[in-house]
Amino acid sequence: MKVQEKTKAAIQKAIDEKLNPIISFLENIYSISTIFNDETKKLISASIESVNELKNIFSYIEMEIDYNIKGTDIEGFPFEVIQWMLLQQKIQGKEQNIDIFKKDRTTSVEGFLWSDVILPVGCKYTPESFCYEVIENKNFDLFYKVYPNKN
Repeated sequence: MKVQEKTKAAIQKAIDEKLNPIISFLENIYSISTIFNDETKKLISASIESVNELKNIFSYIEMEIDYNIKGTDIEGFPFEVIQWMLLQQKIQGKEQNIDIFKKDRTTSVEGFLWSDVILPVGCKYTPESFCYEVIENKNFDLFYKVYPNKN
């Protein structure tokens, strides 16, 4: 088994055996929150968010292993943004290929046409301005405003 596969297996085991039970436990406690004061409820809620954030970090590590983006044009891009970019390729009838974006994150030739991106209803940005801000300027906060992260 390759080092990458062993690492991914260890991450998944940690999530399954350690993090998911903690989240379930905290969510169960929170569900009976009527017995707790507001400060305790805030602590429980913050704990759930912290554990979910740890799961997100593990997901990012897995993505780094799968996509090997270090030193490429998409280094530092959040997992959700890369998934969204690959989805845009697929929607526009192109083969999903992360290597295209590794070379040039702004490419439309083999990547996707920014003008053809369909944004959620009510989004105040044009497809081009949204893609420019997120992909070219690395404004990931904007991405999460339009596509809220759902843990």
